[in-house]
Amino acid sequence: MQIPKDYQHFAHPTLIVVGDFEHAKLFHTQGETIEQIQTIQAPEPHQPDTEGDVNIGGERYGSLSTDVDEGARRLPYAKQIAGAITDSIRKGQTKYVCLVMPTEMCHRVKDEIPKENQDAITKIIEAHMIDAPLVDVLKRLSE
Repeated sequence: MQIPKDYQHFAHPTLIVVGDFEHAKLFHTQGETIEQIQTIQAPEPHQPDTEGDVNIGGERYGSLSTDVDEGARRLPYAKQIAGAITDSIRKGQTKYVCLVMPTEMCHRVKDEIPKENQDAITKIIEAHMIDAPLVDVLKRLSE
């Protein structure tokens, strides 16, 4: 896709990561073009026992052990994204990185990127834009 002329153009190879808590789209851009190169999906949540436990009287109740821990699910997802970013930098495909994700995910991903590669992150937009048109994401990056 051609980047509209009114938006920022990228002089160096740049990876734009647009994500939420479940999915991430990775775009590579340089100059006036941008293309989606990868999609990452969070691991499936553990499905708790919907019937719960039964007490001595035969009554059913929810078990505390059936609660889904979103934090435990988000960590491997953040590691996947950080791994894709790190690989792209290591292979010389990317010089700069822009993160467009909710605040929590921006922090998780950044924490998982090795210290020597964190300077490559040039812009962070803490927003939920996974379903937004790509031109809207580019507009936000141009601001």
